Order: sequence, then C-alpha cells, then structure tokens
Amino acid sequence: MCLEYRDFINGQMSRELGDDGAHFWCCLNCGKQFKLKHHLKNHIEALHLQHMEYRCRVGACTKVCYSQPALRMHVRSHEKAAGLYY
Repeated sequence: MCLEYRDFINGQMSRELGDDGAHFWCCLNCGKQFKLKHHLKNHIEALHLQHMEYRCRVGACTKVCYSQPALRMHVRSHEKAAGLYY
C-alpha cells in the first residue's frame, strides 16, 4: 500500500470514546461507527473510494470489486466451484 493512500485512509477515520467508555472507530465521511479499525478501512474503500477497483484474475472472469475483502470473497466462489474450498 502506498504511503499517500494509507495517509488518506487514516485521514478519513477517527478514534472516539463512546458513552459506555468503550472506544470505537468513526468514519469522518458519514459518521458510521465500527469496533475494529480494519472494518472501517473496508467501509471507506467500499463506499467512499469506489474509484479503487480490484479485478478478478481467475480465468476469463471480468468481475470488478470495490474492496479487497469483497474480491477475496468472490475468489472463494471460484475456489468452491473448482472444489478447492475447504
């Protein structure tokens, strides 16, 4: 991951303290809250950075995903169809 991209993503999130004393991560774009930082990162990539495209490279598949986790889930469908998924 390039430094500029990481800095941009980190600039879109904030760590907050909730009323119950628990910390959470907050999206500065829409205010949505997450317990885990990487869930917020996935949210930002999928909803706020849709210009980021992750293309499937399996066979002749042309599927385009807008986050790495979504692409991983898609690739698993190829593995499952080929009997490689455990």
